[in-house]
Amino acid sequence: MYGWFDPLAFLVAASLLNATHFMYFTPNGTAVYFYQHGLYYVPAIREEDSAIYMYIQQLCRFTAFKPAYITYGKNYVVAAGDVYCSPDGVRWAWLRWLPLRLTAFKGNITIMQAQATAETALGVFTGQLPEGWYRTDYAVVRLPDNASLLARVFEAEAELTRLKNEAEALRAALKNATEAVKALESAKASVERRAAEAEADAQRLNSLYKQCTAERASLSQQLGAAKKRAEEAAAAYENATKVASSLAAEAESLRSQLSAAQEQIAALEAALGEESWRKWLFLALGLAVAGAVTAVAVLALKRREGV
Repeated sequence: MYGWFDPLAFLVAASLLNATHFMYFTPNGTAVYFYQHGLYYVPAIREEDSAIYMYIQQLCRFTAFKPAYITYGKNYVVAAGDVYCSPDGVRWAWLRWLPLRLTAFKGNITIMQAQATAETALGVFTGQLPEGWYRTDYAVVRLPDNASLLARVFEAEAELTRLKNEAEALRAALKNATEAVKALESAKASVERRAAEAEADAQRLNSLYKQCTAERASLSQQLGAAKKRAEEAAAAYENATKVASSLAAEAESLRSQLSAAQEQIAALEAALGEESWRKWLFLALGLAVAGAVTAVAVLALKRREGV
C-alpha cells in the first residue's frame, strides 16, 4: 500500500516559503499561508536551513492541505492544519512524519504495529507504520482508526489476488485448450484431406482393377480362341501332311506304273515295228495319263472333303 492524504484535504498549487510554511493565492488574489500544526522546526545549526528547504521543496511537488485553524488578516489568511506532500502524486507523506527522517523537526508521532508494508514519500515502512492515511488498491484508510478495516482489506486483497491467480491460470488453461482445439481441428482437416485423397486413390485403383480384370477376361477369351485356332491349324497341318504323304506314295506308284508302261511299250515297239509302235504308244500314253490325272483329282477331292 501507499502513504496517502486525508480525503477531506484539498489539492493546492502551493509554493514553499521556508522550512515550515507554504503559500498560495486564491482566485480573488488573497494570499493564504499555511503550515503543519504540531510540527516544530528546531535546527541544530542555521546552515541546515538551505539543505532542508531543498529537501522539502523536492518532497512537496504536490501538496494537499486540510485546515484546522484559520486566522484572517487584511488581504491574507493564515491557516494551521494537516499538510500532505508527494514528489510524484503516488507516494504521499504527512508532514507530521518529518521527525522520522529529519532531526531538525520535532513533534509527537504514534507508531503502530501492522503486518503490512507502506511506500511513502519519506521511505518504505514495514511492520511498524506511523499513524496517518494510507491507500490500498481498493480503499483509503486511516491507521490506527481503521486497523480492523485494513485487516479486512488485506484479507480481501489476498482473496482477490488468489482469485486473480486462479483466473490467470484458467485463462492460461483456456488459451492452451484453445490452441489444442485449433491443433486438433488442423489435424482433423489434414486427416480428412488425406482420407479424401485416399478415397480418390482407392476409386482410381478400383477402376484400374476393373479395367485390368476386363482386359484379362478379353485376353483370356482371345487366348482361348487362339489356342483353338492353333489346334485346328495343327490338325489341318497333320491332315495336310498325311495327304501329302499319300499323294507322294501315289505319285511313286504312278512312276512305277509309268516305268512298267514304258517297258511294255518298248516290248511292243520291238514286236510291232516303229510306225505301229508310235500309234499305240501315243494311244496308251494318252489313256494312262488321262487315267492318272483323273485318279489324282478324285483322290485330292476326297482328301479335301475329309479335312
